[in-house]
Amino acid sequence: MPVVALLLGLTALGACGSPPWEQDAKPPDVQGLEPNRRPYGEGGATDVHGSFLKPSYNAFLDEETPLRVRLSDRELEVLEIDPGGHRATVLVPNDLPPGLHDVTVINGYGQDVLTDGYLVSACDGGPCP
Repeated sequence: MPVVALLLGLTALGACGSPPWEQDAKPPDVQGLEPNRRPYGEGGATDVHGSFLKPSYNAFLDEETPLRVRLSDRELEVLEIDPGGHRATVLVPNDLPPGLHDVTVINGYGQDVLTDGYLVSACDGGPCP
């Protein structure tokens, strides 16, 4: 009888859609950053906007994979995450080289890249160090 109960439970679960722990089991979808540019030598907080911008949870292993954000090859510190997963605030360092940078957001289900999504403008009045 336990096997029958298990099968009935799985059938009922499938009929009602995904279980609650799988509803947010999707890779991030990055829409943009605000601000999306800064002058060389100036860092600060920047908001990443999109969907599924939050840590992922594996119920079977009972472990959480943190949300990660990179500008080009530089890992950023995540300062705050909106509980709904639509905004993550990150700290952009002040020593990024001038130019366009790809924004990569990674969770336990995959990643999304916003190509040339962040601009560090060239140095004013001379060459950059």
